[in-house]
Amino acid sequence: MEKKITYRKVEETDAGLIVSIDESRYPQEQALTISFVKSCLRLHNKTIFVATVDENKLIGFCIGLSSKSEETGWIYAVTVSKDFEGQGIGKTLLENVFEKLKDFGCLSVSLTAIPNLVAYYEKLGFLTIGEELKNFYGKGEHRFILKKTL
Repeated sequence: MEKKITYRKVEETDAGLIVSIDESRYPQEQALTISFVKSCLRLHNKTIFVATVDENKLIGFCIGLSSKSEETGWIYAVTVSKDFEGQGIGKTLLENVFEKLKDFGCLSVSLTAIPNLVAYYEKLGFLTIGEELKNFYGKGEHRFILKKTL
């Protein structure tokens, strides 16, 4: 039986679960910290969405950032539990964030991506801006900047 996935805006009590999901997918030195997530919840809670199954078990999240002084929003992170990969959860989380960023006046959204995820984001309508940024997040941590018109 397929599990029903639901999407909702983040709640304060989700902070630890967001960190747990991120830590399960990335090395500890790259994973989000609880203090960072709590700061995002205070400042950007309207542009953070989570995906859940089975009585509110958190399985993914997307952190969008907006600024009143800029027309470009940012996707800071989108992560889905390994057990739920390939089901369109990341795409739906992104779409929820895109809608909220539009509500805040953003005309476009940008993000940084590791080289092997560029094609995924391009399928979602992002365009790569410029060359690969070598060592963007430290030695061997190369990234591309991508942008999408909303």
